[in-house]
Formats: sequence, C-alpha cells, structure tokens
Amino acid sequence: MAVPSGARLSSDKGACRFFRETETPGTARRHQCGGKQRARSADAPDRSGLCIAQQRFARAVKAACCRGGPVGDGRFSTPDRFMKGADPLVWLLIDGLSWELVKRYRARQPGRPSAGWPCYPLLPLSPNCQTPPSLLSIFSGAPVSEHGLTGYLVPAPTPQDCLAVADAFQVWPRHIDMVWDEWARQGITFRLCAVPFVQPDRLGDALLGQSCVYQGFSLRPEVIENDGCLCIEALDVVARVSVQQGGAVLEWPEDQGRAPCRLPLGSTVHVPLSEQVPGNVCKAIALRAVHIEKRVCVISFGYREVQALDLQGDAGKAYVANDLTVLYRTGQLGKRLDEGGQGAAEWLLLELMREMHESFCDDIVGAVRAGDAQRVIGYYPVVDLLSHHLLKYLAPEWASELMQEVGQRLFDEISEWVDELILRCVDAAGGEVRCVAHSDHGMAPVHHDLYPNSFFEQQGWLVYDASGVADMQKSAALFHPADNGLVLFNTARLALSGHDPGSVTDAWRKSLAQPFRDEWTMFECSDGQVFSEGWTGGCYWQAPRGTRLLAARSEHAVRLSRKGGDHTVCATDPWLRGVLLDASSTPLPRPADAEVTLPAIRHWLTATTS
Repeated sequence: MAVPSGARLSSDKGACRFFRETETPGTARRHQCGGKQRARSADAPDRSGLCIAQQRFARAVKAACCRGGPVGDGRFSTPDRFMKGADPLVWLLIDGLSWELVKRYRARQPGRPSAGWPCYPLLPLSPNCQTPPSLLSIFSGAPVSEHGLTGYLVPAPTPQDCLAVADAFQVWPRHIDMVWDEWARQGITFRLCAVPFVQPDRLGDALLGQSCVYQGFSLRPEVIENDGCLCIEALDVVARVSVQQGGAVLEWPEDQGRAPCRLPLGSTVHVPLSEQVPGNVCKAIALRAVHIEKRVCVISFGYREVQALDLQGDAGKAYVANDLTVLYRTGQLGKRLDEGGQGAAEWLLLELMREMHESFCDDIVGAVRAGDAQRVIGYYPVVDLLSHHLLKYLAPEWASELMQEVGQRLFDEISEWVDELILRCVDAAGGEVRCVAHSDHGMAPVHHDLYPNSFFEQQGWLVYDASGVADMQKSAALFHPADNGLVLFNTARLALSGHDPGSVTDAWRKSLAQPFRDEWTMFECSDGQVFSEGWTGGCYWQAPRGTRLLAARSEHAVRLSRKGGDHTVCATDPWLRGVLLDASSTPLPRPADAEVTLPAIRHWLTATTS
C-alpha cells in the first residue's frame, strides 16, 4: 500500500500503519498556558484544528491565484491523466450549504477563487426539505408528488398503528430512474462517491467505481480518558490508553504480541484492523490524542463499514464517516459556547471534522483523478453536520458577541474546506471540465425547541394512554412523530369544541412568546398522506424563526435547544435556500429561473452536458 504524501510510516513495527502529519502546535501552546487568556481559543488566530496539509493547500491556492491557477492557466499538480469524454462533468453535492452562508463568505473573502464563480439560489423542497426527499428530487428530477418522500422518516400508517413511520432511505421508490440510470443506457461511464439511491445491478459496465459508506455495520465515536480502554468486541479490539508526554500510548494485551502504538498530540493515527471486520476496504480505526479542558484524551472516530468498487482513495486508512458532532452535542469536547465556553470545544470539533473532510475529499478527488470516467458524482456531508450544531452562533438576535465572533471564524474555515474540495476536483480533472457544486437545502439557525404536542395536551386535544402512546381514538390534534412538520387533525372531533385546523393553528401561535409568533404559517400539501379514522394528513406547520418543532412529549412547550440549525418544512426563511456554484472551466448557461428548483437541476445539467 502506497503511503500518501501527507503521511509517514510509524516507527513502531506492528503497531500502527501510518499517521498523517496534522500537528497543531498552537493548540497545544494555548492549553499549556492554563486557559487564563480568554480569547486565543475565541479568536483562533493560529487556525486551531488545521492540519499542515490544509495550510499547504491554502498557500497553493494563493500561488495559483497569482499566476492563474485552476481559475486560470497554472496548475496545482501535473495530472497523470484527464477525465474522459468531450464534456466531462464533476457533480458535487454539498449537503446543507446555505445561500446566506455563501453570500457572507464571499463578502468577507472577496479575493478567494470561489468569489468569481457564478452562483444561484436554490428553493427548498416543499413540503419538507430534509435530506432524503431533497436528494431524490435532485438525482431523479422527480417532484415530491411522484416520489412521495416527505422527510427522513415517512409516515406509513397501518391498521394497527396510525403513527407508524418508515426510513426514507429504505422505502424510496426503486422504479424511478436516477440520472446515472440514464447515463448507463447512453453508455456514459461514471463513478459515484457516497451517493444514495444507487442500484448497481442496473448500471452494468457504465459504473466504474462506487463507495458505500452509509450502509452496514457502524460504531459511534467516543472519548477515552487516561487509563481508559478502547474496547470494541465486535472488531476484536482491546487496548489500554495511557497518557504520556506529548500525547498518549495505545497498549495491547501481552498475548497479542503487538508493540505499543504512540498517539502524538495533534496527529490522527490509523490503526489497521483484522481482515475479518465488515467491509472490503478501509479496515482501520482512526484515533487522535487531543486536549480537552487541560487534560489529554484520545478520540476514537468509531468505525464505518465501507463497501467499495475500485476505491481510488487510500483503502488502508479509516474512512471517517461517523457523525462526530455527537461528541459536541453531549458535551464531551468541553464547555460549549452556549454553556459559557470560550470556543475551545467548537475549534476542537472542527479539528476532528477535518478528518471527515479529508476522507470524503480523498474519495471524490481520487475518483476524478482516476481519469477513466466521463462523470463523477460526490456527496459531501461536513457542512450539514456542523451547521446542525454551530449555525445558531451566527444569529444576532440570540448569540452574544463572542458567539458571533467565534461562529463567523468557524464558518469561514468550513467554507474554505468547500473551496478546497472544489478546487482539488477541478485540478484533478486535468483539463477543461464542467464542475458544479450545490446543496440539497440550506439551514436555518435554531436556538429553541418547540413542542406542539405539549400545547395540544394542555388544551385537551391530545390524549395519551397509560403507556404514554397517543390515543388516536380520543385525540383531535397531533404533531406527527416523523418530525417532518406534519400536523394531524381530526376535524370531526375538533368541531365538537368549535375548532378547526385554522383556529388550532391560531391558538398555537398566540400561545408562543412574541418573538416566535410571526413569519410562519400552516399550509396544505395537495398530495397529503391518507390516514384512517377521520384524520387529515396534508397540513404542515412551518417552524417559527430560530426554532424547530419536535413531536416528543415534554413538560414545557418551549425549551433552549441543544441543536444549532435545522431544515424541515419549506419556508421563506432565506437561510433555508440552498446554493448552486458553477466552477466549470467555461461557465455553463444560466438556469432558466432566478431561483432554481431541485428537480430542475438534473434537467439543466443533462441539457448542458449533452
């Protein structure tokens, strides 16, 4: 296995295969100073959490801009080959990238190459703009009325359970053609990176490569303290973690005969696993020694089963695809900004998520650099995952000055990662290329959670049985547990108390604090789900600005949120608009509409590449 340019061999034989040079000395210095100074973590002038590879890339971008670059005549690298065909296409799906976020970044960084790319806003999908329905509409070109997905969870009522739900990624309609099905029939070759809704048996020889990272076996990431244990029975991994100067050591049981594995602070170590673990590539686990509130801990990035066809990234490294933000959400990375922290936990989260960025970049850029496909589609989840937790720090009506200062620097960094991915793909193509990067939705800042079912219960419109389950025989209103914005009404029962869906909505609005009363509405979807027993299934409530709606039973109708951003029901909030960036060597024709709909993207792209 070739060691990538950003890695070096470990000196401990039989312990670790390699680790990337991602030292962050500024971070170590900051913690060694005892944390009395408030703002090195807040201001982050040392760009905490960055790896050396990123800093080198930033210098390369700057140099390229001075001499032309992939935004001109120069190149970052000399490609081994060029993408095939007369009209090669790189199609990047940047999950959760908001039009508002891109506008802010361009205003703050007008000299970046991306500031010159044509840029168009995307309308959020209606009635629900969560990821599964949005991606399906993008890659199929089909509206919701045709594919029927209305969120991560889709209402699937049965005679036995009126409130049953199904996972959208499991029940999507297989009869609908995706764009790659069309390409296969046309004899166009392609590679797909972490893309859902693929049926390989329909694609034949046109599918040259594919990575599947969201199916199969997975283990969540964790924080391991000094003298703690890395114990993963399912992977036959048992080792003790002990802190030493400059990092930590992973010590294996004596009967394994393995040398200790050194974990230097600021470096990610990829430890090889047994060939028997699930997956056909990337059979390794990533570990990183970090500072958390003046103590050294080890982060295990967890494990993801990866099944791949001709993976062009490093098949011996872990593919970091697990949601690392769970460590931040649960407070394991230190005190958060919304808990009185100074920004260290947020910068540490970015340091960890940089590894996810690298995994998806290596996969996608490798697919482009392979040079054997006419089309490459890559999915990139990092912006979405981080926005779900950090976006509220950009909300001036709620966030403090410190929160806004740290939040803006965090999102400048995240936006640079998006630039990096796009520029690396353009460079790897080796010549003239059509390159489009766009999101599936935007993301609205969230700082409060609202619980409509709490209000319904207080009003007597929602009744629970002894086991805490909604009694659909006695209730008259319910926010659906799919958490997709759907509100169920039993109009006959509401009429008995002189109410209807409109008056219930008005009563809910008036029950909220003043900041949450305006700029939202209820609308009806003509293709609503059919429910039995007199229940309607086509009414959706938009979330008031700065909030999300949850179906969980709660003692309080309003609570501070642990989340920082969300995207559910289509609304006019400008943050919910996605964005389309055209980084092609020659800009593509403008889309027909000023605000592009998701189903129109496929038709626009296939028309411009035919």
